[in-house]
Amino acid sequence: MLELKGITKVYRTVDVETTALRDVDLSVTDGEFVAIMGPSGCGKSTLLNILGTLDTPTSGTYSINGELLTGRNEKTLAAFRRRHIGFVFQSFNLVDTLSVRENVELALLYRRVKPKLRRTKVDAVLDRVGMGHRARHRPAQLSGGQQQRVAIARALVSEPSIILADEPTGNLDSHHGREVLDTLASLNDEGATVIMVTHSVQHADVVGRLVSLRDGAIVADESRRRRLVAS
Repeated sequence: MLELKGITKVYRTVDVETTALRDVDLSVTDGEFVAIMGPSGCGKSTLLNILGTLDTPTSGTYSINGELLTGRNEKTLAAFRRRHIGFVFQSFNLVDTLSVRENVELALLYRRVKPKLRRTKVDAVLDRVGMGHRARHRPAQLSGGQQQRVAIARALVSEPSIILADEPTGNLDSHHGREVLDTLASLNDEGATVIMVTHSVQHADVVGRLVSLRDGAIVADESRRRRLVAS
C-alpha cells in the first residue's frame, strides 16, 4: 500500500512562493488502477513525482508497505525506485541511437544484471507489450504508440510492483492512445499497481478509481466501473 499523509509541497524563489500541493491524504492499495486528473497547474505531476520519490514534500509523510520514505537520502531512494517503481513518461525518453532492445536493456544495466539474464528478461517483456518483432529497430522507425509501448517495456523489465505514468497518451493520436491505455489496463489485470496522470475524462474511464485535484488539493476521490476498451 502507498500512503500519503498531510503532504504539502511549496516551491520558493527569492520573490515567489508557490504551493503545489496542500495537505494531501491519499492511500492506494496493491493492484489498483488509479487516474489522477485535473486542470494544468493543479499539482498532478508534483504528486506523481512525490509518489515516485523523484521529489520530496515540504511537509507530511509518505510510506510504501509500511516503509517510511520521507527523510531518506537520495542514494536510498534511488535504490528503492530501482526495486519497486517503473516510470512511463509523456515524451517516451527513449535514446535515439539505441535499438528497442538496447533501450529496454538500459534499466537492467543499471542494476548490473548478467548478460544472459538481461536478454531473457528483455525478450519476455518486449513480447509482453507486443514489440518483440521490433527489437532491432531504432525509435525513429516506430510510431508514437510503438515508442510508448517500448517505454512501458523499459518500465516493466525490472519487474516493479508500481507503475507511474505521467500523461502516457499526451503525444499520441486517439488510436495509439487506446493501444497504450489497453496495455496499462492489461498490466493492471496481471497484478501491477498503476497510477496515471491524465487530462482526459475519457481516458479516466479505463481505470478503477479517479482522484481529482484542484489548486493542489484533492476535491474528489471516486471508484469507477472500468471499461474494457478506452475511447
